[in-house]
Amino acid sequence: MRLSELLHTPVDHNRLDALIANFRSLRPNYNTGQSVPNKPLSAGRRSAVHLTTVPLSHVTPRSASCALDTAACAIIPNVNESRDAALDDARPIALAIFLIIAGITGWIAAFALTLDKFTQLENPDAKLGCDFNILIGCTTNLASDQGAVFGFPNPLIGLTCWVVPIVLGVALLAGARFPRWFWLVAWAGFVFGVCLVAWFITQSIYVISSLCPWCMLTWSVMIPSFFAVTFHLLKIGAFGRGTRLRSLGATLAGWTPLITLMAYVLIAVLAQVRLDVISYIF
Repeated sequence: MRLSELLHTPVDHNRLDALIANFRSLRPNYNTGQSVPNKPLSAGRRSAVHLTTVPLSHVTPRSASCALDTAACAIIPNVNESRDAALDDARPIALAIFLIIAGITGWIAAFALTLDKFTQLENPDAKLGCDFNILIGCTTNLASDQGAVFGFPNPLIGLTCWVVPIVLGVALLAGARFPRWFWLVAWAGFVFGVCLVAWFITQSIYVISSLCPWCMLTWSVMIPSFFAVTFHLLKIGAFGRGTRLRSLGATLAGWTPLITLMAYVLIAVLAQVRLDVISYIF
């Protein structure tokens, strides 16, 4: 018979009392292994009974059921905490590798734009290597006011900031574990980056009417980097340890490529409607 069935089986108290009477004189002392007379528990012994052994004469199916319920309530939260800890401690290898690749790609684009800016400063009439036609090229963007939004060439921002995801990815691969405040600070940096990229996109399409190839390469890695980090922080509970938020983050993390593709399509549609890009390509 299973324990759950036994605990809910009606008890024959007469039979139980007879069994207790037969074994009362043989009840062992669990500390010495010897039989001792059955004595009532004093108040002090009753208060400490949960630390020792409960005599058979004091055990009933009802008390055993209550004890099992209490133990289950104590165990289940620990199991949940262990699962949360295991989730937090899981090394995000895919995210780490992507951040390294994205950081290197973005840094190369920023470095190429920096060299082009030096060339443009030395010879304003020089034709840059990224100039393909009147619509697609770097010269117009670098020479515009938007190309130095903070008073210095924008590529210098990329040279500095793209080092962060590279270092972050390498640290994650090495097994580093960051506190919540660190992840929130890093996420704020990615928010700043994606907002800056969104502004550059609108300026390129609707104001400058020119698409810079190196700039577009930067956009192409900044957008998925923001999504990947945001969904990872949701998954590990950085924005709150609620089960729904963490489940949402885990689900969205798997959809990062599709969400990124949708963002690319939106940008392409806006550029085509405004600039008729296809006619300049073919």
